[in-house]
Amino acid sequence: MIVDKETYAGRLSACKACPHFVRGTQTCGTLALGTWIAHEGKRVRACGCVMPVKAKLRLAHCPIGRWHSMVSAEEVERLRGIYDKYGAKTRYTIPEVKEIVNAHNLATGMKKEVTACSPCVKDMIRSIGIALKQGDIEWKP
Repeated sequence: MIVDKETYAGRLSACKACPHFVRGTQTCGTLALGTWIAHEGKRVRACGCVMPVKAKLRLAHCPIGRWHSMVSAEEVERLRGIYDKYGAKTRYTIPEVKEIVNAHNLATGMKKEVTACSPCVKDMIRSIGIALKQGDIEWKP
């Protein structure tokens, strides 16, 4: 989930240089709500995220393209599919757990291992959902 220090510093620097950055709240537009802005002839929502947090996230991206996700669009779609496929389940086979663990590690940057603990697997699925939501403000789990 977390980017390296250099990437984080570059992202946060880009945010602080942006005219939509609100210094008092350290947010992109209005805190939590975002702000509709005109950008390159389009109407775009400044996300409203707290940027010192969002800039750390591998899946996150700037809504006006000042910095990008470190996970490809194809990988994001795969993560969404795994979240949708396994989010409501309570029991998992070993191949399913392997798929979930691999997706979790991609989404979070962590190195979890395969486990037989269903609550642990469920927590990994929840983490994938949180990473997706934080990375893409338009996607609703």
